[in-house]
Amino acid sequence: MNQDPNYKAPPAFVALREALCLAPKPSSLADVVAMHAKLAQATFEQHGNHIPMLALYDKTWKQIDFMSTAFTDQSEKYLFWRNVADRAFYLKAFAMVWTSESWVRDISEGAQRPIHELPIIGEQLHVVGADASNGCEVVSWEIERSDGAGGPVLTRLSPDDPRQAGHFNFTKPVVAAMKMAHSSGAS
Repeated sequence: MNQDPNYKAPPAFVALREALCLAPKPSSLADVVAMHAKLAQATFEQHGNHIPMLALYDKTWKQIDFMSTAFTDQSEKYLFWRNVADRAFYLKAFAMVWTSESWVRDISEGAQRPIHELPIIGEQLHVVGADASNGCEVVSWEIERSDGAGGPVLTRLSPDDPRQAGHFNFTKPVVAAMKMAHSSGAS
């Protein structure tokens, strides 16, 4: 890959890199999710968006895989998460961290309409961590996009905020695969 010799990282990224280099090595799912949350917030505030990213970690909290995607439809999501589960199994991953934006939809009609037809009522940025011991850590922000010249604004949601997503079901096949990889019979 060619690098621009004149590129200078934004000051926020330089400061974040320095802080992360000085921080102790992550030793828990909460630590890894907190680190990803700092990166996600800085990236979103710099660029006004965040592409979907997934990292897999081993039991020592060393990152062992990284991937991204660009979903075009619901079926691609199923295929992606099945692929992630397979990778988590054969790499013997212990934890995953997913970072992405998502739309918040009005589900008041229940299952009467397909999800893609439900009205969009908001946007959020999520960092979701899950591990083979059933650990789950989530950091979320509400995304507010103004009609004016200003860029989007993130507002961090507290864990008990009713706007927090309830369940991240896409993690279930990955967690199941990680559990199988770490069971006594897995080779």
